[in-house]
Amino acid sequence: MSAAGQLPGAFMFSMDFELYWGVLHNRSLDDYRDRLLGGREAIPKILALAERYGVHATWATVGFLFLDGLEDFERFRPAMEPSYSDHRYSPYDFVDRLEGRIPHELLFARELVKQIAATPGQEVATHTYSHFDCQAEGVSLAEFDADIAAACEVGLELRIETQSIVFPRNQFLPANLEVIRSHGIRAFRGNPDHWAYNFSGGAHAESRCRRFRMLDAHIDLSGPLTSEWSGRGAEPPADLPASWFLRPERPGLAPLRWMRLRRIKRAMDHAARTGTVFHLWAHPHNFGGDVERSTWFLGEVFKHYEHLREREGMRSMSMGEASEAARG
Repeated sequence: MSAAGQLPGAFMFSMDFELYWGVLHNRSLDDYRDRLLGGREAIPKILALAERYGVHATWATVGFLFLDGLEDFERFRPAMEPSYSDHRYSPYDFVDRLEGRIPHELLFARELVKQIAATPGQEVATHTYSHFDCQAEGVSLAEFDADIAAACEVGLELRIETQSIVFPRNQFLPANLEVIRSHGIRAFRGNPDHWAYNFSGGAHAESRCRRFRMLDAHIDLSGPLTSEWSGRGAEPPADLPASWFLRPERPGLAPLRWMRLRRIKRAMDHAARTGTVFHLWAHPHNFGGDVERSTWFLGEVFKHYEHLREREGMRSMSMGEASEAARG
């Protein structure tokens, strides 16, 4: 347990809610439909688990998901759209190519966003308006600014104030932090302070990092990857780094499930004992391949948080709440 006068150990859980907008550059609608629909099915189950165990979570939501169809899409369309050199990344080009044949359930989710916002302890944050790739070739800072303005505007229509952001693909530049600060966003999810989790260095380095991260999810190679409270809220936006990605259930890795769970629990134990922050994250579609086993696994994680709350005084916080606590 943390010393008197210090913030307690904290458990944070954030979800990158994006539906097809997050994969349109490299997945076809048909190939990913079942996984995305499974993710939609999982969300109410995850909300029920969060409410049962008192978990406060952050749902970083692509702004398009706040919309209710093509009419809304055109109404909120920014004056400046991202000018990607690779047009596969442009959601606006994608919608124009659909010529009105809109797979609503894969692109929009207003009722789910409302359900998340209405669940106690759940923060609806932004994942940018259009799943904006900050490091893609061709885009400008002015285009990013227009995108964030649209994200904040569409949130206000549902009476949701945008306090936090998760950058798509966990990639951003220092100038992007200045933009989100100008829009009143007070927290973002950074990357762990470890070479294998700092997404840079080209395709060869990324392949090496990916192999390391797969092993690290089962065997302790990098330590608990928790983060300190100190300095997080001194100058907003606060950096609230990720610790672990909650890996999807895969048939070939099922025998290793208990190793992954043990690895997460031990990192949570470390956070509770040392007064640091453990930040777990995932996407709803990571649950879509096997909703039952995936939600069971998450329930075991949440159950362990409940144990640490009762034994060690651990707290569960959304990103917005954590940024407030760090400043306070």
